[in-house]
Amino acid sequence: MANSFTVSLLLSVLYIASASSQSAAPAGSPTGTPISAQEFIKVSCNVTRDPTICVDSLSPYASSIQDSPRRLIFTAVNVSLANVQSTMTLVDDLKKMKGLTFIESGLLSSCYEMFVLSQKELATSKAQLDDMYKSKGPDFKQHFEEAKTSIGWSENNFFMCNYEFDQRKEVVKLRALVIPMLMFHTFCPTHWTWLPSLLMLLVEY
Repeated sequence: MANSFTVSLLLSVLYIASASSQSAAPAGSPTGTPISAQEFIKVSCNVTRDPTICVDSLSPYASSIQDSPRRLIFTAVNVSLANVQSTMTLVDDLKKMKGLTFIESGLLSSCYEMFVLSQKELATSKAQLDDMYKSKGPDFKQHFEEAKTSIGWSENNFFMCNYEFDQRKEVVKLRALVIPMLMFHTFCPTHWTWLPSLLMLLVEY
């Protein structure tokens, strides 16, 4: 399984962005990325469990991120949210396959619901981050902690899906199909563990 990187990255970046006065910008995929922006992303991603995947995921958005911790963290959350949404579509399609046993159908339905919860948690984390930038003192810390908690729950839901498949040895064929597809399609484990690290970066800066 790929190492998770979203949680560690998000914590680090959130820590950085907390002191940043720059406004957030929607994630985009602009061209003509400045070298300084790429370097900023590389340095930030060094705090994660898998810097390479982190850099590969955020580099396409470097010219909109620039050297803003705030834009970095919002882009990271947006990337993770997009991955969760695409995974939900994938799992929903798998649920429609013909020939599924009752157990297989139940596992896929359970995984789908877990990704629905992950989507909600990431959306909550975005709202908390937005409120964090409008707050000071105890309120700032509260929003930071709630954003971190939401991201942690989102990550946990993904691993619960993987765990359920791992525990049901009688669904070997479906598991052999689903798990690699989820990993290839979304890189969810690696995205989630770099987010918390980015959150911490926001605070440090």
